[in-house]
Amino acid sequence: MVDLIYSDIRGDVLEQFPHAKIKDASDEIHGSRILVELPSEDRDAYGRWLVHSGWALQSLMIVLMIHDKEGSDKVRGWLNESKHRWGEGTH
Repeated sequence: MVDLIYSDIRGDVLEQFPHAKIKDASDEIHGSRILVELPSEDRDAYGRWLVHSGWALQSLMIVLMIHDKEGSDKVRGWLNESKHRWGEGTH
């Protein structure tokens, strides 16, 4: 699983997913960005964490998912699961 985050939150990602591979993807046009690589089996945990931590709309993966019914339902599920696990959080 690969995601492009439009903010440099590498410390936050590595705190939650120490095995993540992170590359700097910043450029002059888009500014600060990171590329996050995780095993596919971490996708749901990563999605829940992004939604809970308030970084969801900085994630290209989630922004693309919310544009179709199946992806939108998945993100909504992550939101509900994150509320159950961590409380209201910053979402």
